[in-house]
Amino acid sequence: MKGEVRLHLLSTDRPEEVLGPGRHALADGRFVDVVELVERNGQWSWMLGPDWPPEKIQSLTGGIIVIEQEKLPERADDLEEGEYSEADIIGLSVEDTLGRKRGRVVRIERRYEVDTWIVENDKGQQGQLAAVGVFIKNVDLECGVITVTPNSILHD
Repeated sequence: MKGEVRLHLLSTDRPEEVLGPGRHALADGRFVDVVELVERNGQWSWMLGPDWPPEKIQSLTGGIIVIEQEKLPERADDLEEGEYSEADIIGLSVEDTLGRKRGRVVRIERRYEVDTWIVENDKGQQGQLAAVGVFIKNVDLECGVITVTPNSILHD
């Protein structure tokens, strides 16, 4: 449909709170002005308006949307001890129990029954960390650090 961009959501289960109408930043520095956020059968799309030419819409393929910390939903009050919202986890530093800095959580992917935290190191390489207790030893929101077991982050 003209002016429509389908979204592949990787790290939010509440898109209506962070991806609605307005100006949104992309990781490459571009901005997208969204007229409407639409959900059809579990698939989310942005309506950009009829003045968007097909080649400009095509250039958005693979783009990563950046949501500023202050625009993220507040921590849910109904979370139990040991449960965290996406806003709590994304951006935290990751280090292993040996004290080695492993990177920072850049997004969360929902896979089957286990969330996978994507950790990016200072060289820009990304690894996957299954969000399960056997790997995650501590989440310290105050210090902004997640402590994991050594070798728990899988790299492609």
